[in-house]
Amino acid sequence: MKYRADIDGLRTLAVLPVIFYHANFQLFSGGFVGVDVFFVISGFLITSILIGEADKGGISLIKFYERRARRLLPALFFVLFSTLIAGFFLLSTDDYLSAFKAAASALGFSANIFYFFTVDYFSQSAEMMPFLHMWSLGVEEQFYLLWPFLLILFYKTSASLSRNSVLLFVLSIITVCSFLASIIALSLSPDAGFYLIPFRFWELAVGGLAAIVFVRFQSINNYFPNVLSLFGLVLVLFSVFYLDSESPFPSYAAIPVVFGTVLLLLYGSAPGNRVSSVLRFPPVVYLGTLSYSLYLIHWPVFSLFRNYQQDSIIAPGDAVVLCVLTLIISAFCFYFVEKPFRYKLRSPVAFGALASLICVFLLVTYVGISYGGFPSREPGTPDYVKSRDVMWSWPCSQVSVQGLPGRHCAFGEPWGSTKNKVVLWGDSHADHFAPLVEYAALEKGTSVLLLRGCPAFLDNRSVRRLHKGSTSYSDRCGVKHQQIIDWLGSDPGVHSIYMAAAWSGYPRSLFSDDLEEPDRDTDTGANLLGSGLMHTVERIPDNMSIHILTDVPRPNKVLTSCASDSANLVFRKDSMDLCAPLGRSEVELWHASTTDVIFEVADKFSNVKAHDMVANYCGREHCDIFVNGRLLYRDDNHIRRNLTDKEKQILSDRYGISKII
Repeated sequence: MKYRADIDGLRTLAVLPVIFYHANFQLFSGGFVGVDVFFVISGFLITSILIGEADKGGISLIKFYERRARRLLPALFFVLFSTLIAGFFLLSTDDYLSAFKAAASALGFSANIFYFFTVDYFSQSAEMMPFLHMWSLGVEEQFYLLWPFLLILFYKTSASLSRNSVLLFVLSIITVCSFLASIIALSLSPDAGFYLIPFRFWELAVGGLAAIVFVRFQSINNYFPNVLSLFGLVLVLFSVFYLDSESPFPSYAAIPVVFGTVLLLLYGSAPGNRVSSVLRFPPVVYLGTLSYSLYLIHWPVFSLFRNYQQDSIIAPGDAVVLCVLTLIISAFCFYFVEKPFRYKLRSPVAFGALASLICVFLLVTYVGISYGGFPSREPGTPDYVKSRDVMWSWPCSQVSVQGLPGRHCAFGEPWGSTKNKVVLWGDSHADHFAPLVEYAALEKGTSVLLLRGCPAFLDNRSVRRLHKGSTSYSDRCGVKHQQIIDWLGSDPGVHSIYMAAAWSGYPRSLFSDDLEEPDRDTDTGANLLGSGLMHTVERIPDNMSIHILTDVPRPNKVLTSCASDSANLVFRKDSMDLCAPLGRSEVELWHASTTDVIFEVADKFSNVKAHDMVANYCGREHCDIFVNGRLLYRDDNHIRRNLTDKEKQILSDRYGISKII
């Protein structure tokens, strides 16, 4: 197909919202949909090219993949190498090892699969992962491996007279199946729906179907091109400015941006199209030619800066500087990396250079992984903070409990042979309290059953949660909630229940009946949390005492470098402010809305008592981040679990846990 400047302009419309969204510019709350615009464009362009080749005698897979390699690999290698070099000076050992693994997966175009299996609740903050954006390349390349074979199969088996209708019909069925699967995934596994090709396939395939229509029926763009192009632009911009991180995405929420992009592609080449004249404006087109480099480079720039300042929040002034820096590096990459490989080097030379780069890079990632992220870069880092897995290490016996499905963590005295039984119920914050509860329980001959995974207030009836655009977490917690309530009502011999949760992390994601409630702010959500907690307490037998543990003081930033004597050997922002004690007033302000409602609920029941962890732990003005000379926090909101007996004793006393067990 002939070059279309409006498509480069459309690439600008795709990449700028992504960059501005990742720069935390609030106006672009749905800027992540730029990736979906890229998906549709990719499906449209490669299908147009492949159909043209098929009509001229056949599709050459060798030539197709050579073009893809020339287009994608040089800039990819540049970004991977340069980011790993910068990471040597900026990333902790644990994070650097993860970066090598992610780089290896990006080279194999499987970064989406890698992040699907590794990015979980306890992973490093997503904004700090320098290769997270590579997931989209994995989706595209997996599409490229499948789509040409579908077209080749069709052309070898279909009669020429019926080729258009049959091709559209078969590929439409596949596309619709992928779309329906994405809707189902939104409820069952939102991470799979976001990362994996079966649930993203439809977005690229819609672009491919649009290409078939455009190539076979070119007169289509004679019908109302200005009106339909304007409508397509409105759909894309609506998605950019209206959607946000809590939107149920992709699935049906991606329909406006996908079909808006299709309209811009179908009607963008029509003569006199006013929307296209804007997209063909030279500065807009120029940014579009840089779009691949811009996309590849912007995320590592932002992510490495976040690692430098050890904070995921980027100030507006810094964000502007980073955007300009991204543009400069992207222009360098385009002129000195992308263009030479794509246009100037003859095939044997380009092939040899790319093959050599692949071998070198495989060796680099192998060495980086084998050496565990080069811990020698930080010789003063103590063993107890050498990785997040180490900091979360805490052994616990698993037992079966009559009346509860599955096996559960039990500690203290043996669960089956003691009459002094208590329950610790909650999410990961119940997990991080468990070693302290264990220490107190052993002193008092108590057996503790840990019911982990879900906070006690979330029943999926009166209180539900929208998490990662899905209610699947809420659905699972509703089932667990009912099982626990039924079990407690069966008189299992439990005399006390301790509830813990990341209370302050929930309010903005809670709702009751209407998923689209407009008032999901902190105060409204906190009141809803209180209502759910009250509903839970009302259903627990009143002969059981209930103790509610509020949030520990949250640093809301990763403090791991504070544990290292050689923290400043790594090129990071001066850690003096980072490693200072937390200000009590700021901590209390952060927890205020949920702590207040927890105490309001407790005051209404004679068998319920709330315990303020901030008031118990903190001094008059500050909250320590070290205990007995060692760092307390595993990440931005959890305390470590690999505590020494002395640390357990100190913390159990300071949090007041030893007094209430």
